Amino acid sequence: MKERRVELDMIRVIACFLVVLLHVASYGMEVKDPTTADWLIREAAVSLARCAAPVFFMLSGVLFLERELSIGQLYRKYIARIVVAWLLWSAFYAAIDVVAYLGSGDDPAGYFLEKLLSGHYHLWFLPSLLVAYMFLPFLQKLVQFCTAPEWKYLALLMLVGVIGKSTLDPFLRANAAWNGFWDNFTIPLACSGILYFVLGYFLYRNRERVSAGKAFLLYFVSALLIIAVNTACAFRSGAHSTVGDGYLTLWVVLSSAGMFAFLLQIFSEWNPGEKLAAGLRNLSAHTFGIYLVHTLFIEQVFRRFGLTQDKFPVLVSMVLFSVLTFALSYVVVWVIKKIPVLGRWIV
Repeated sequence: MKERRVELDMIRVIACFLVVLLHVASYGMEVKDPTTADWLIREAAVSLARCAAPVFFMLSGVLFLERELSIGQLYRKYIARIVVAWLLWSAFYAAIDVVAYLGSGDDPAGYFLEKLLSGHYHLWFLPSLLVAYMFLPFLQKLVQFCTAPEWKYLALLMLVGVIGKSTLDPFLRANAAWNGFWDNFTIPLACSGILYFVLGYFLYRNRERVSAGKAFLLYFVSALLIIAVNTACAFRSGAHSTVGDGYLTLWVVLSSAGMFAFLLQIFSEWNPGEKLAAGLRNLSAHTFGIYLVHTLFIEQVFRRFGLTQDKFPVLVSMVLFSVLTFALSYVVVWVIKKIPVLGRWIV
């Protein structure tokens, strides 16, 4: 399997921009009135971009599930990098939180340790990626030797035991009769990387069976379901709702699968030319770092310069801030990568 394919570079860049859009659109949503046009437009953007992180996982599944790697190579080259990035960026964002949010009576060391261990909200991706990498030798055996009936059985287990459980979680946890029983079947978010690794590989190997039109329809209808679930719950409670946002819920899994299959179809035969392909490779190589850096601009940098999204119409602000965040994050990552030795471990 080739190390670089232009369609996968393009998909990675699109997924990275969607991550930025998701976090720009969702910033401050929890304090907005869900009956306003501002909240509704942001909810639509967030739901349509919810597939972004799963697409990253699916790309890794395509690239790694047939790659020959010893366990030693896996740990030295990939897992070690994830651990280092996780620790360094968790410490960085914890330090930012100490400066920005520490109360006058709080203990700085305790507050820093709490934020370090809990991690910044967008860094959930790293533990989940770490778990998927750690299980990679077994996942490779799974895709290599699993028979068709076994695949169907595995899909059923995932649908009922993981996706079904995660989809029903927000609703049944609110019911006292079910809550205690339901907690016996907790599914850690870190497992989501494993599911999407295998799903991405499966979709890639069967990419010719689904047309671009059907794949996009699956993505769009599933995203509409996310919007409908969150909006209905928000209207009912009078507050911002995220009950449909879980990465292992049925609608997010389907929208992610649809988007990934759609992008594979439209870019599989694409020939962008050498210069554009080189530019995409360059952007693609910076996406991991952009993912790690971008929330700093959204949460801290812009507002400290008085640049807030409320200064512009909601659609203009989402596009403007997403493009600006993506571009500035790229510049920061480009500079960090120039640091000898350390640069490649940080981003």
